Amino acid sequence: MSQKPRSLVLLSCLLLVQACALQPIKSVPDRLSDEPAAAGAARISVRVDSAAEPMPTALRSLVGDDRIPDFLLLGEVHDHPLHHRLRLDWLTKLSALQPVAIAMEQFDHERQSDLDAARKRGDSVRDLAGAAGFRFNGWDWTFYEPVVRLALERGNLLFAANLSVEQARAIARGSVTDESAPTDWSAADQSAMEGEIDRGHCGMLPAAALGPMARAQLARDATMATVMLRARRESGLPVVLIAGNGHVRRDLGVPRHLLAQMPAARIISVGFLERGQVEPIAQADAGSPEAAIRYDLAVLTPPHQRPDPCEMFRQSHPRSKTSAGVLPNAAPGAESK
Repeated sequence: MSQKPRSLVLLSCLLLVQACALQPIKSVPDRLSDEPAAAGAARISVRVDSAAEPMPTALRSLVGDDRIPDFLLLGEVHDHPLHHRLRLDWLTKLSALQPVAIAMEQFDHERQSDLDAARKRGDSVRDLAGAAGFRFNGWDWTFYEPVVRLALERGNLLFAANLSVEQARAIARGSVTDESAPTDWSAADQSAMEGEIDRGHCGMLPAAALGPMARAQLARDATMATVMLRARRESGLPVVLIAGNGHVRRDLGVPRHLLAQMPAARIISVGFLERGQVEPIAQADAGSPEAAIRYDLAVLTPPHQRPDPCEMFRQSHPRSKTSAGVLPNAAPGAESK
């Protein structure tokens, strides 16, 4: 939840990758996944091996041919090229069915007026992103540029959805008071979120850092939900969130906050996960099958080849476990998922 984008589980924000050119789509049938962990964590799981595969019929079924849901949340492992390519293709097809508003984790919500002004001036795609607070030294611009370009070319509304790094850090350190937890947020929920943050940092964070980082994570999720609700209210359009997998989770992420404020909302959450590294179901989820549902659809892809993120974290934070009381500088989306 802080300064460089990263997945809750994989710390993918620490890694740089190059995006490949998009490939044409051809029709092949869905392959439902038989991976046990995925079956427990999502209503439907499908295997997708390349960008040459079409939007799964499972997603078409969830979304519906006639009406995109009120809120469609599309996740990612931040450094996985295939996740970005699939998501862009599916977003392109879905937004052809009807106009949508697009909210982005990568833009700071307090920069919305700057984003709007840049769009009105006709700024370049890159300059518009910079005006919205996009961190080119953290996020891989080659992954997000096509999404912004698509929105501009189709006239889709763009909303800056996230807290800035500075705001999130202030909340984590307690210098800004924040009460972002949903009213039904339980001790088990808190424990599950702290556990995800701990695992996402390879078990090397001091215990004292987990609560503050969870507080910042909750504030990010609440802010994204508030922005999405405003976008829906102002535009009357379906709202698509582009964010990391952790943020789009039904059990701990943005959907919890959306439902707290709009209980009748139709919400679809799509997680893009790596086969063989599917997020384990937290012990807190064990007693409730519904609580274990993290995504409506889990898209399972081959793992992205990357250096060991935990080894990289050890090298960059050699004293993390022993530095109790010191809050590490997390990256944009460090909790991001």
